[in-house]
Amino acid sequence: MKTHSANQVPRQACVRSRLPAAARGRKFLGAALALALSALLAPETMSAQGVSLIARRDFEVGNATRSVAVGDFDGDAVPDLAVANSGSNNVSVLLGNGDGSFQAARNFGAGGGPRSVAAGDFDGDGLPDLAVANFSSNDGSVLINNTPRK
Repeated sequence: MKTHSANQVPRQACVRSRLPAAARGRKFLGAALALALSALLAPETMSAQGVSLIARRDFEVGNATRSVAVGDFDGDAVPDLAVANSGSNNVSVLLGNGDGSFQAARNFGAGGGPRSVAAGDFDGDGLPDLAVANFSSNDGSVLINNTPRK
């Protein structure tokens, strides 16, 4: 058996397609068309390796979103979202409805260019607060949750 050095490729691996260039192009075009048609005919749910998702829903927030955090910010046992908006220098909080949808965003000021947001109970009152890393102002903001308990 003939061995090859690390930078040598066996001759059989270098064989070119014997199809004319036009036929190779038609073969590629046919495969691309089949792929596009299968995407159009697919149901609204998407599946990948055992995970299935319904079609996305978009929700309005600030400009240049960078990060998202999940927490129960209003104490109703339904997950809510907090989104760092670098372009509008604020954090949007979207309260969850419990069915995968969210209420309109409520915006809270942060420092310059918020890039990251995290949720945690920073004052020990049992409600998640927000910590924001601000790129442009080189600082961090803490937004303490003062929502009345339900």
